[in-house]
Amino acid sequence: MVAAAVIWAGVGWFSASRVDASLDEVQKATGLLRNHMEADMDHDAINSGVMAQLAARSVGAVDGRGAGQDTLDTVAEFRKLIARDQAFEGAPDVHEAAMAVTEDVRVYLETATEITRRLQAGEPVNDGDVERFHRTFETLEGSLAKVSDQVEAHVEATREQAAAAILFNQIVGLVCLVSIMAVLYAVWRRIRGDAIVPVIAVGEAVAQLSRGDYAVLVPYTEARSEIGILARSAEDLRDRLLRAEAERAEQEQAIVSTLGDALARLAEGDLTKRLEQDLGGAFGSLRSDFNRAAEDLSRVFSQVTEANGETLNTSREIAASVGDLSNRNEQQSMSVQSISGAISSVTGRVIEAAHTAASAQSEVNEIGGEVSRGGQVIRDAIEAMDRIESSSREIGQIIAVIDGISFQTNLLALNAGVEAARAGEAGKGFAVVATEVRALAQRSADAANDIKNLISASTGEVENGVLLVREAGQVLEAIIGRMGGISELMDKLSAGAGEQSAMLQQIDGSTTSLEQITHSNAALAEQVTAATRQVVVATEDVARKLAALTFARGGGQAREGGVRAIGQGRGGQAGQEVVAWRAA
Repeated sequence: MVAAAVIWAGVGWFSASRVDASLDEVQKATGLLRNHMEADMDHDAINSGVMAQLAARSVGAVDGRGAGQDTLDTVAEFRKLIARDQAFEGAPDVHEAAMAVTEDVRVYLETATEITRRLQAGEPVNDGDVERFHRTFETLEGSLAKVSDQVEAHVEATREQAAAAILFNQIVGLVCLVSIMAVLYAVWRRIRGDAIVPVIAVGEAVAQLSRGDYAVLVPYTEARSEIGILARSAEDLRDRLLRAEAERAEQEQAIVSTLGDALARLAEGDLTKRLEQDLGGAFGSLRSDFNRAAEDLSRVFSQVTEANGETLNTSREIAASVGDLSNRNEQQSMSVQSISGAISSVTGRVIEAAHTAASAQSEVNEIGGEVSRGGQVIRDAIEAMDRIESSSREIGQIIAVIDGISFQTNLLALNAGVEAARAGEAGKGFAVVATEVRALAQRSADAANDIKNLISASTGEVENGVLLVREAGQVLEAIIGRMGGISELMDKLSAGAGEQSAMLQQIDGSTTSLEQITHSNAALAEQVTAATRQVVVATEDVARKLAALTFARGGGQAREGGVRAIGQGRGGQAGQEVVAWRAA
């Protein structure tokens, strides 16, 4: 693989060198082509410059001196470009063609320089000189075309060489890549056959061992390589595991036999069985754990036996007490029923009284309302009388005004009569009118005086009526005040009756609840009595089952638990005493 890599590197370096050299030649040829193209453009620029100078001399529209200097600069640049073409030695054909135009270049540049010098000096240039310049231009143009053909041919050849070098490099790279892949595939197959497959096979054998398959055959144990060492180690591990499995099976058989016998004795009720044989190894603590568990069970069952006897006596005493409680609850229930009936009767009467008081309160409230409305009517009458009295005074004032007007009219009529008398015969008609006016004024005064007398009499009567109405209003106000006090007393009486009714209803409800609780207590006492009987039966059954067990007492002797009857238990009730042996 190393040799292949070295060969690949050498061939790659050679191909890369060829490509670099070809690309360098292409770059040089491109530079040559660019240089020749610039020379060709300067050749045309010189011709244009000379023509510009001639045109400037003829029409004066172009700067002749500037065009002449540009032409001279272009001539110098053109000489340098032609020299570069001639100095190129990368292609003999190009060099030969470039050297062939030397004379044409010299004649062309000398002609152009000479014409430019004369034009700048102001010397005349004849048509023959111009014609000769054109011939040299065309001659050089033909020669430069040949050089261009050679340069382009050289550039094309160089590009073809570079493309061939690149293609060769790609082919070499592809061949080297295929060769490397073939070598890598051969190496991979060798590694797979010598390392990967054996490692996988040995790994599968170890995996089977880890799953408990100790009959597996470990491959490649005869190999002399590291794989063989690994396979032999796995085979040795398998043999060790087989021996350990056989020893574990023997130990488990012994443990199962010993522990099974002890558990069988324990299942038969013999709590005195202990493991005397040493189990060894990791199972050594099993012996001490079993013996300690058996001792704990023996002690617990001793305590359970004793507690069961005490529970039996206590249950019987509870049954007797619950029976007595049930009888008392029945008596209390009967008493509560009597009290509840009496309270219900009293509650009904109080409720009836409360309804009566509420009705009286309603009547009093209605009377108070009527009296209040009467008081309001009296107040309205007083206000109306006041308004009538005020109107009477206003009418009196109006009558006084009318009386004054009548008096003034009477005076005016009297004056008119006097004036008519003075007028003589001419004032007779006016005198008659004045007399009538005076008579009318006198009647108006009389009528006003009569109305004033009537108004005065009416005002006196109105004042008397106002006094009477006010006295009636005061009496009604007093009655309203008394009715308010009576209404308050009736409110308090009705509220007290309602409160008493509510309290008696609460007492009645509480008595009913107490009666229900008493009935519930009686039923609960019956249930407790039944449950206590069941507890007694269950406790006696537990005592009989404990009697079948054998466990150790304080001195280590095996005894049997039992139950014997005694004449009288605690509380004067017939019962049984459980005799239990307490474990040490």
